[in-house]
Amino acid sequence: MSPPTLRPGSRIRSDGKGSGTLGPLAVTKEGEVMYVVTQHQLEGSKGPMYLEPEMIPVSNYDSKTRGFDCSLKMKDVFDDLPSVLKSAIEPEIGRNIFKVGMQTGLTRGRVKSVSAKPSVDMKNGSIVQMQDMIETDAYSADGDSGSFGLTFSTLEPMGLLSCGDPNRKRSYFVSLKKMQDWHSLQGFYAPLSLPQNTPKGVKLAISSFLPDGIFLQKKSLVDKDIQTLMDEIGIKRVVSHESKSGITYTVTYDGMMTLAMPFNPYETGGLLQTEDHKLVGLIVAGSKDMTTAIGICPVLKALELELLKIKPESYGTLLRASYWRTRCQNPECAVIIPPIATTCPFCGATQDLEVWHNQYQQNDF
Repeated sequence: MSPPTLRPGSRIRSDGKGSGTLGPLAVTKEGEVMYVVTQHQLEGSKGPMYLEPEMIPVSNYDSKTRGFDCSLKMKDVFDDLPSVLKSAIEPEIGRNIFKVGMQTGLTRGRVKSVSAKPSVDMKNGSIVQMQDMIETDAYSADGDSGSFGLTFSTLEPMGLLSCGDPNRKRSYFVSLKKMQDWHSLQGFYAPLSLPQNTPKGVKLAISSFLPDGIFLQKKSLVDKDIQTLMDEIGIKRVVSHESKSGITYTVTYDGMMTLAMPFNPYETGGLLQTEDHKLVGLIVAGSKDMTTAIGICPVLKALELELLKIKPESYGTLLRASYWRTRCQNPECAVIIPPIATTCPFCGATQDLEVWHNQYQQNDF
């Protein structure tokens, strides 16, 4: 049985509070992974926050348990794009913004002000005037608080939904840029930015080998030429095939590496490492006798990505980004690592690959 999916836009609640929306995940300068929520989601809480409907705590849980399928995807949108860490941007009047809330789903609008001061009824007899809020005409309702606000074209972090006026179709966001500066954050996880005219087959090809949550994207690629990007990555061509089950894609690469080792489909997207743990490739395909990978350096350069350094205890506690990764067999470490690793890159413990093989056979994914 697979673990619950934890991703921005999911419904959360805490004891003594109503339901709200799970916001983005952030990484501190020290490499700690954090959930980002609004202040009023925590005020009056009598316990940990829970992911509904499974009622699994998203905080204050045992780090040595299996953890979540923390896909980092936006709920019900952009699920074909891998998620990477991005720096928040300054809001600008007229900029398009969208959010995904547990109550109203995906709505979009434009930034009307970057210094709004809305008055909010706290429902306890007091009225509070907020300061320096991002005012938008995106629709929201009770329960959407905490929604992650991103730019529509470049998918960059901009705001965290705090309050709104459904009658006037106004939603107010806290600036994530200010939050990033105040709390010394590296950035927030958001969908990878690609050129606007990227074919679906190319998106799926990139998604199939690029793991979530491992990389920082330094620059948006929205204005880059897609053919140039494909050439830099080594994607030679993408051919679509229609069948009764839908459309499938065959991708041809330049510069492939072939290794004489069995291929496990759960390793697609896995990182190929040398004995001294240097990253050299991304696993994309294979057979029972061979594993095929593409070089990681041109991929990172083309996609403006760099490898993130995340604290082992934080990474193991909060992120379980996809099924091809699993935990170090050392119970004192239990960090999530690729199952192809013969040793843990964090604690150095030797890994029994046969154990992982048997585990994959037994789990119902």
